[in-house]
This record gives sequence, C-alpha cells and structure tokens, in this order.
Amino acid sequence: MTAVFSERRNAPALPLKPVAEILDEDCETRETAGQTVNLEGIFHTVQAALPVMKAGGWGRIVFLSSDGIRVGMVGREEFAASKAALEGFSRSLAAEAGRSGVLSNVVAPGGTMPEEQAAVMAANPMAAKILDRTATGRFSSPSDVANTVAFLASAANGNIAGAVVPVSGGM
Repeated sequence: MTAVFSERRNAPALPLKPVAEILDEDCETRETAGQTVNLEGIFHTVQAALPVMKAGGWGRIVFLSSDGIRVGMVGREEFAASKAALEGFSRSLAAEAGRSGVLSNVVAPGGTMPEEQAAVMAANPMAAKILDRTATGRFSSPSDVANTVAFLASAANGNIAGAVVPVSGGM
C-alpha cells in the first residue's frame, strides 16, 4: 500500500504579517489553520493507514512540505513552524515504521511553475531574484515535483527513509 499525503496549499490564505504585527486574537486562527491542515489531518490519516501498511510489510508515505522554510518566509512564521513539525513527524514515523517495510519521506518543492508560465515570470524582478538563487537558473516544473514523489512512493525506493528531498533547483 502506498499513501501520498499532500497538505500544501490547503490552509486558508492568511494575510502576511511580521510577527510584531500579529494580534493575540489572530494567533489562534493563524496557528490553528496551519496546524490543523499540516499536522492534525495527516496524523489521523497515518494513524488509520499505518497498521494496514505494517501488517502488509510494505508501504510508502510521502508528505509535501516547502523548501521555503529553509530560506525563511517573512509573515509566514506559523506556516514554517507547522512544516518543520511535519518534517519531524515524518522522520519519527520513519524510525517507527521502517523496520516494518514502511518508508516515510518528505518532498519540499521550491519555486514551482508550469513551463508556459515560467517565461512570463522570468521577466518579473522578484522572480528573477529567486531564479538567481537557484543552481539551475529555472523554476521547478510540476513534473519535477511529481516525479520525485512518484519515485519515493514506488518500490524503486528501497531504502530512503526519513529524508526531506528538496525540489528547488538547488536553492
């Protein structure tokens, strides 16, 4: 059994605010949204699927995070914290389930854009700054991310567990 969990882009869009500008009443909404989507949902899903995978002696679990948490995201501190927790959850899950044949990993996409939009975005000064920070000089394509997930979720992945695999062009 293979399970691929994607929680990216499911949290409500919250205004980007520096930490000092977030009001106390905003905290619960911001923290709850990120934690509910990025942690609680996957926890309960894994809790249901893991016994079946362990009993079958095989399973692959792939979570989606964001490479942005490694470079910092102004105004998205709660998002970064929840994704860092997701990555820790995956590593701990790999330690728990790996000997049962169940491998858990994370794919962390960076700037991802369909090829038809990449040329337009390359003219954008902000996008140009991002591209300058990549080793490849281009945004990742959706297929770059999908191919990485497909490999980690397949039988071809025989021993990668607890890893965070960036798909960011070497940012």
